[in-house]
Amino acid sequence: MAVWGAPSPVAMEGSFDVKVGVKCSEGCRLAGQLVHVVDQDGFRIGEGRLGEVPWQETQGLFVAELSLPAPASEDVFNWSASFAGAELDSSHGNASAAFSFRTARPPEHTVLVKVTDSEAGRPLGGVAVSMGIYRETTNARGFAKLELPTDNYELTVRKRDYEAPPTRVEVDGKTTVEIEARPLPATSPEEEQVWM
Repeated sequence: MAVWGAPSPVAMEGSFDVKVGVKCSEGCRLAGQLVHVVDQDGFRIGEGRLGEVPWQETQGLFVAELSLPAPASEDVFNWSASFAGAELDSSHGNASAAFSFRTARPPEHTVLVKVTDSEAGRPLGGVAVSMGIYRETTNARGFAKLELPTDNYELTVRKRDYEAPPTRVEVDGKTTVEIEARPLPATSPEEEQVWM
């Protein structure tokens, strides 16, 4: 059993979607079976039924897509999804999978971050961009778009063989930030050797 697909972070007091997948070790057809999600106190938050056909490119993983209400406070939450296999027959037991997520204030503004190579001037794709708990990766044109609430953030970028200092960004409206990442000097094979 597995749970995936929750956004990071989840906007407080809204709703968010997750996927809950269940696969029988004996290859049983689980279509239509009930799964449910409970919070850390065991209170049932939502439920749904597994789909009619196995998830794409899997053998026997049946999936339910659930819409869940987000908590009203800003924190990290640990919930779990459960499957009552006993509803099928006595050979099936119950299963559960824990998952966690962080909530944050709903986004109010869009921040567009453009990352370029400081020497070549070309856009850098695949750069990890972080502003507090918000994360995104630049596309092939060097852009990452983040949706954020009003606040003051430290923007950091990370890509192998590049470096750029952190930048403070005040977010109180639509903002565009341009970052130049400096290529690191190539390391010689001798420097990479580890002596014992």
